[in-house]
Amino acid sequence: METLQEEPKSALEEYLEILDSVSEAIIHIDWDGTIKFLNKAWEVHTGYSIKECIGIPFIHFIHPADHAEILKSLYTLHASTEHQTNFEIRFLDKDFKLRWAKLTLCKKVYSNGALSGFIATMLDRTEQKMIEMEKTNDLYMARRVQLSILPPPHEDERMSIIAYHKPSEILSGDMYCWFKMDEHTYGIMLIDVMGHGVSSSLICMSVGAAMRDLVARQLNVVDTMQELNRHMVEFYHTSDDDAINHYFTAIYALVNTENQTVEYVNAGHNPGFWMDETGLRLLDSTTCPIGLFTDIPIEKKSFSYEGHAIMGLCTDGFYDAMAEDCEEAEEQMLAYLQRPGMNRNGKVIKQTVANLIDNCKDNRDDITVVIVELPD
Repeated sequence: METLQEEPKSALEEYLEILDSVSEAIIHIDWDGTIKFLNKAWEVHTGYSIKECIGIPFIHFIHPADHAEILKSLYTLHASTEHQTNFEIRFLDKDFKLRWAKLTLCKKVYSNGALSGFIATMLDRTEQKMIEMEKTNDLYMARRVQLSILPPPHEDERMSIIAYHKPSEILSGDMYCWFKMDEHTYGIMLIDVMGHGVSSSLICMSVGAAMRDLVARQLNVVDTMQELNRHMVEFYHTSDDDAINHYFTAIYALVNTENQTVEYVNAGHNPGFWMDETGLRLLDSTTCPIGLFTDIPIEKKSFSYEGHAIMGLCTDGFYDAMAEDCEEAEEQMLAYLQRPGMNRNGKVIKQTVANLIDNCKDNRDDITVVIVELPD
C-alpha cells in the first residue's frame, strides 16, 4: 500500500507559516503609511480579515486620540539613527471596541540606505491594561479615603495650624493630625512611614485611627508614643526573617497656651523648629523611630515660650525639595529662619513653603510641612 506524501513546501510557504504561528501581529507598512503585509495574528487582534486591510492606511485602525503620537513616532524614527522604537497605542477592532497594544516599529531600508517603510509588531495588552486601570482606580479611591482623614486647617483665638502636603505617588507615607485636648492644650503630630505606596499609606491610616483613641484617653506624649510603638509591633512585626518590619519617624508635641509650655517627643524624625521672642530652637530627636524595636526608651523634652511663636514640622521630602544634600537644606532653612523678626512673619513663612512645594514638579519623596502659629 502506497503512502501519500505531502508535496514539499516552498521556502516562501515555510516562511509564511512561521509568521502565522506568531502571537504578535506583524505588519509591513509602506513608506506612505499603507499596509502591505499582515500575518494571521492581525485577524485575531482586530477582527478584520487580512484581505480587507491590505492597501489601507495603518493609521485608519488607530484610535483618533493617538494619531498625532504615532505620526510623530514615525517621523522621529525616520529622521533618527535609531533602528526601532516602541510605545503603547489604542486601536479599534472591527466591532469598534477600544483595545490597547504595545507597538514596536522597525525601519525597513533599501540596500542604498533609503527608507522603504516600516515593520511593526503589535502585541495586544488589553487584558493587562484593564487590570492596571482597575488597580489605578482602586488607588485613587484609597487616596480619597486617605485624604479624607487628614484634618482641615485649624484656627481659633489661641492657635492656627495648617499643613502643606504633596505625595510623591498616588498614596502617601506621610500623615499629620492635630487635636484640641482641652480648652488650652493642643496635640500636633507628624509621621513619616518607611517606604511609599499602599503599605505605607495603610499604616498611616492605622496610626491615625490609633491616635484618635489615644487622644480620647488623654495620654501624655511619652505614653502616647509607647502605645503607638506597641501598636506597630503588634500589627506590623513578623517572625519571618525575610519580611520587612515597618516603622515610622514622628514628632508629637503638646502645646499648652495657658501655661505657655511645650512638651514633645521626636522619634528619629528630622528636627522641627520653634521660634518665639526668645529666639530659635530645634526640636531634635529624643528617641529612635516607632516600631523599630519591641521596647524603646522614650524621652520627652519640655520648654516654655514667650510671646508670638511659630512651630514648623516637616518630613525629609521637604529637605529633598530644597536641595540635593540634606545637610545643605537644613543649613538653608536655619539661615532663613534666623532672620530678624521671623517669629512674627508666619504669613511669609507659609507663602515660602507653599511656593517651594508648588514649584517641586517631580518630588522623589512625600512632602509634608505643618506650620503652627500662636499669637501674643
